[in-house]
Amino acid sequence: SGSATVSVTSFGTGNVNNTFQNNDIRKTQIGIYSGGASAANKNTGTVISQNVMNAASPNNLTTGGILVNFDNGASITRNDIGNIIKHDGTVGTTGTAFGIALGVVPSNTVTAFGGSDVTNATVTRNKIDNLTQLNSTGFSAFGIVVNSVTSGTTLVANNMLSQIRAASTSSDFSGGIIAGGGTGSTTQIYANTVSMSVARGAASFPSYGLAIGSGNPTVDVRDNIFYNTQTTSSTGKMYAIANGSSTFTNMTSSHNDLVTTVGASFFVGQTGGLGTTGTDQIDLLAWQTATGQDTVGSVSVDPLLASASDLHLQVTSPMINAGTALAPVTVDFDGDPRPLTTPDIGADEIVAGTLAFTSATYS
Repeated sequence: SGSATVSVTSFGTGNVNNTFQNNDIRKTQIGIYSGGASAANKNTGTVISQNVMNAASPNNLTTGGILVNFDNGASITRNDIGNIIKHDGTVGTTGTAFGIALGVVPSNTVTAFGGSDVTNATVTRNKIDNLTQLNSTGFSAFGIVVNSVTSGTTLVANNMLSQIRAASTSSDFSGGIIAGGGTGSTTQIYANTVSMSVARGAASFPSYGLAIGSGNPTVDVRDNIFYNTQTTSSTGKMYAIANGSSTFTNMTSSHNDLVTTVGASFFVGQTGGLGTTGTDQIDLLAWQTATGQDTVGSVSVDPLLASASDLHLQVTSPMINAGTALAPVTVDFDGDPRPLTTPDIGADEIVAGTLAFTSATYS
């Protein structure tokens, strides 16, 4: 949905109140594209909901799931996006693989996250699994991208993101959620589960559960699981969370699970820059000391997820009842209700079963 030109840089005037719902999309480069005219003339009323874009090869998508440009108030919810294979390590193409992108997809950069402003979006209850770009010359793979803007509040909540990987070289990277920030805007990142797993080939640049752009943006990060156990045969490092800023006065972060595995290439956090320019924070204490964040309710423990691609919690998970109540998050990924106090951390809420007894007379 754009202008008369069929392209993901096609900017259309008056594409308002469009709904893309209940579609099964296969064998395309990008599943759904919606573009407004400009930053001053955005689309409104865009709804992208309950679409399936997870077909296996050879019917899979090859570049991205959902791309929205120049929009205000888009609702992107309950979409199932997966098996996007840009390059499997043997065959494929160059470029970035992505799940959901608000604004131009960042390409070959760890510093600039701007373009085609999307403001006041709601991105909730989406599943993104198995995004692969293993071209040996590098490139990136991103789950959810929120580009830098200068107004509005965008909510990213209750999403499950898994197995997002790229053999990134300078200056590409892999990221579960990318929050560009931007002075004057607010990004709310609530109750998501991001599991960065599986091998990344010979990646020499990092992977992140959450990467936040520089400039001390207003970003609120609570009740999330950022879990990174990816591997590389080269020098790439793995992080649960990163903030490209050196000051963190506009950041709110608490009640998160920030965890990586043990090894010389694994760090809970990175500060002062993304890529290879930042400072590594080896564990939760180092991240807390550097940022002043995640000192309340945050932990660094195995969340006990069901599997690499099923990010529901096991019943013995330490995430249960460990979160903090968030006004915009009243249900979980599945639509199960969240309690008014102490919800579970992550996108899944374990709901206690209720036993029902019937009366009877026995003799």
